[in-house]
Amino acid sequence: MFTRFPELEELVDAALFQKTSPDRVPLRLPLRDIHGLWVQRCRDLGVRDDEWPLNTAYLGKVALYKHMRRRLQEKPARAVLLREGEDPAKQLRRGTVQGPFDPSVRRPFKRVIFDGHRIDAVFVLQLDDGSCVELQRAWLLVAQDVGSGAILAYSLCFRAEFSADDVLLCLKRVVMPWKRTEVSKNGLTYPERGGMPTDALPQLCWVCWDEVWFDRALANLAAAVRSELSDCMGASVNFGPPATPTHRGLIEKCFHLLEEAGFARLPNTTGRHPKDPRRPRDPAAQARRYRLTERELAAITEVVVADYNGRGHRGQAGLEPLRVFAPIRQRRKARLRPAHLCIGAPAVRGAARGLTGPLDGLRPRPHPGVCAQAPPRPLARRRARARLAG
Repeated sequence: MFTRFPELEELVDAALFQKTSPDRVPLRLPLRDIHGLWVQRCRDLGVRDDEWPLNTAYLGKVALYKHMRRRLQEKPARAVLLREGEDPAKQLRRGTVQGPFDPSVRRPFKRVIFDGHRIDAVFVLQLDDGSCVELQRAWLLVAQDVGSGAILAYSLCFRAEFSADDVLLCLKRVVMPWKRTEVSKNGLTYPERGGMPTDALPQLCWVCWDEVWFDRALANLAAAVRSELSDCMGASVNFGPPATPTHRGLIEKCFHLLEEAGFARLPNTTGRHPKDPRRPRDPAAQARRYRLTERELAAITEVVVADYNGRGHRGQAGLEPLRVFAPIRQRRKARLRPAHLCIGAPAVRGAARGLTGPLDGLRPRPHPGVCAQAPPRPLARRRARARLAG
């Protein structure tokens, strides 16, 4: 049929690969619609009803489908890009698609993911002097461990965009002992089995990690963030491919669960989209009616995060993230060696290489006293280099 009518093959190729044609074929047509165009073109070209494909029960659908699948297999990358979109094409180039939990990362603190999420709610914060400030959106910054799935630290940002200082503040809270936020709101209770890792397990304080994954936000690309992590923490920084949120699927799933468990239940929620049934007619009016203080918003966020760490997840075989750290609790406590590997401490990246011996199965960690008494930079960095050299 294609030998007799070459324009039929051109029509099929134009519909499959979205080529320009005088027929003005719509984009991304399903295979059954392409078959309908093909049959109509056969009739227009003068094919009689007693000729193939019009004389068959399915009008040549089986043979045409085999031809189209063979054409798609000849150029799979181009076919996926044109017919499915850019994200599936990236997944095809990267290989197999991993789930939210990476099976290659089993040890806690081997990989930490950082990302920011705009909370789907409008807030009106009441200040200490009684005045109110309306916030269109607030940022929730989260640092999450891949090996355990636990949220190590979080911070709230009330500006239009978070900066490099907000990123460093959230990462600093990962290694510091966590202090619980006072929960004084009626109906809001701290979960019994939840909490933050450094609060539930004090031996996790001042623990360094191996690598940090970021997206390509401008605050994450700041030179201050990269230098602090590489010089102070001795951690490698991975920004990942651009415009690929599935590369950090674990933390994207975490943000979705936090929204569903807490912020989406507030009366001032904006919903995931304008037609979300949970979205009120005027979220700003609800926010002005139920105005919150900064402490109350922080308490709500901490309860939601603590509850997330105390619930089982499918990627961890139903284990709670805090229970993944149980083997570390059972090991004997090793002596903390002073190492300048904490944010805000005098640091030399090579100092970590001089430390030998495992500490609770984790990386060497700095002594809290050394970090607390560390002089400011850059004078502290020169003193640290002089001590190592001498």
